[in-house]
Amino acid sequence: MSLLSRTPKTNQLLTSLFSIVVATAAITAAHAQQATILHPQNFAVSQALRDLAPPADDSEQPLGTFPEVLGASTTKLLNFDGAGSVSYLYPDANGAPGATQYMQWTNARYAVFSKTTGATILMPTSATLLWKNLGGQCATTNAGDGIVNYDKAAQRWVVTHHTGGGVPYMQCVAVSTTSDATGTYYLYAFSLTATYYPDYPQLGVWPDAYYLTSNLLNPGNFTNVTGQICALDRSTMLVGGSDATAQCFTATTKGTFSVFQPADLDGATPPPTGAPNYLRALDTNSLDLYAFHVEEIRNA
Repeated sequence: MSLLSRTPKTNQLLTSLFSIVVATAAITAAHAQQATILHPQNFAVSQALRDLAPPADDSEQPLGTFPEVLGASTTKLLNFDGAGSVSYLYPDANGAPGATQYMQWTNARYAVFSKTTGATILMPTSATLLWKNLGGQCATTNAGDGIVNYDKAAQRWVVTHHTGGGVPYMQCVAVSTTSDATGTYYLYAFSLTATYYPDYPQLGVWPDAYYLTSNLLNPGNFTNVTGQICALDRSTMLVGGSDATAQCFTATTKGTFSVFQPADLDGATPPPTGAPNYLRALDTNSLDLYAFHVEEIRNA
């Protein structure tokens, strides 16, 4: 079952969300809801990351390989040290491989490595520097949970993390202008929730949107209230449009399950045309599966 939301704009976006709750022996449909359409609080273009931190020459860095597994046919893979955790107890290390580079993000820093040799291309750099030209909370606070993804179809990097400067918390999103992780980025600051703390965000790349999910927590005691699913305007963000939108839903079933995990496109084969993005979440006694599809309609 689906529900369309319509906005009085020339470039209208219709959003449909339906959920399928997969229980022990039954599949039932949950009701749809209307999206909230949000605009960025701020937009800017970053400096080239290579200009924010000097590159390093650690070509002599010793590299390792993963050990052979007894009885298994394996291919030796590159293994090298990444960025450290700085002052965080857990680094929440996250990263993605691009065409020639690997970009890593910890709670506090990002770094770029050669995918071929493991050499450091960009030294670990304070996460807030990426957002220097954007200003606001993104440039001054960092609450961790950073995510790096690589849009393989567009050959672009997508980076996001949330701020810690108080309500309303910002979701900072960066899309690279080229396939070079050390280059410039289009920067966006979205206020995706006016009341809650967005925790454990997850990011999926899909042909029709970038899908961003999080747990919405009570900022007073950090208890989970509900889940949120947002579709970010991928096509506009790829060309650096300042009017890119985010269309968001909150979960309508139980507020106790884990954060939604959006599907992420890997490889060279795209999904069927018009295929929705599938999102999964753990519920009390079931596995919840949601399908989120964004359609763009232009008036004549």
